[in-house]
Amino acid sequence: MIAHVFIALLALAPSLLLGLTGYVTNSNGTTVSVFDTETKTVTGTITVGTNPAGVFVYGNYVYVANSGANTVSVIDRGTNTVVETITVDAQQFPSEPIFFTASGSYVYVSNQRGGPLGIGSIGVIDTRTNTLALTINDPSFAYPTGLVVDGNYIYVANESSNPLGNSKVSVIDTRTNAVTDVIILGPPGVVVGAFAIAIKQNYVYVTSININNNFIYVIDTRTNTVVNLISDPSFQEPDAIVIDGDNGYVANDNSNTISVLDLETNTVTQVLDANPNSMLNGPTGLVIGGKYAYVPNYAANNVSVLNLKTGELSTISDPFGTFNFPAGVAITTTLYNINRLQPLYQGEFSEAQHKLLDAGL
Repeated sequence: MIAHVFIALLALAPSLLLGLTGYVTNSNGTTVSVFDTETKTVTGTITVGTNPAGVFVYGNYVYVANSGANTVSVIDRGTNTVVETITVDAQQFPSEPIFFTASGSYVYVSNQRGGPLGIGSIGVIDTRTNTLALTINDPSFAYPTGLVVDGNYIYVANESSNPLGNSKVSVIDTRTNAVTDVIILGPPGVVVGAFAIAIKQNYVYVTSININNNFIYVIDTRTNTVVNLISDPSFQEPDAIVIDGDNGYVANDNSNTISVLDLETNTVTQVLDANPNSMLNGPTGLVIGGKYAYVPNYAANNVSVLNLKTGELSTISDPFGTFNFPAGVAITTTLYNINRLQPLYQGEFSEAQHKLLDAGL
């Protein structure tokens, strides 16, 4: 009986919610948990592919990267059901799709072990048909992770180094779907471990998750060169970065904190929830909606809600115990379709979108 009620709630959720809807991938299973940001409560689950990782809201759909397979699940936001399952890299082994970005009618997904050599590819999904348009392969790819759009270009962070011994960011021209530039990070022979990536105006910010090399690299997109290297003791395996206005928010997996980065001075001004009994525990993702940050905690098996104005921390209630090593998170609104305004990295909202969101929060 409980299961039937649970399914009914899930079916009704999109039409009943008046605020934002959140989606959390459960990386140790095959589901996405759906939660209501007003009540901070999980309302249901959606079955997707094996080991879902990244999740991305674009238009009327939610895209889920199934890292234990070669697939992306496409969820219709109106019904919260999977309407398509897309094979993103035709390999005999799992290509490990992980993160998304979007430009125009296309969603791009990084496949960490895709390509003919198994060291990375980028899948291009046509959102008009929700089919794979093509797969981009390039020698510069080395386990690609985060990716972000800047005009006609996509910046792709590569977690490992290539045979030349340098960690790099690959730059793809979306008009040709070819890599047109490669930006070197770090000195020769040093594995930077580039992972998460975000953008503000002319600057791209790339986190480094190497245990001995926790930095944020700043790239000027006008010259495609590294112009700054931000170092701070609070950076401890920074798994996610999201930009909101003049601040960047960095989730530190190893220290259970969020670093607040002033983008005018490129310095850390605050470290949130630095309490030894932190409610944050293994934060692996981060998304911001209005004045709140939503953070999946892989180690704690929960999702934190952080009020960015007051610092108050709470958790999403999960009465049915659906969380299973949560990894990725995305949010959207059920009132109007705002993600077409300016799609950004992993469901991040632009400043124009925040004005709409803040008006209702």
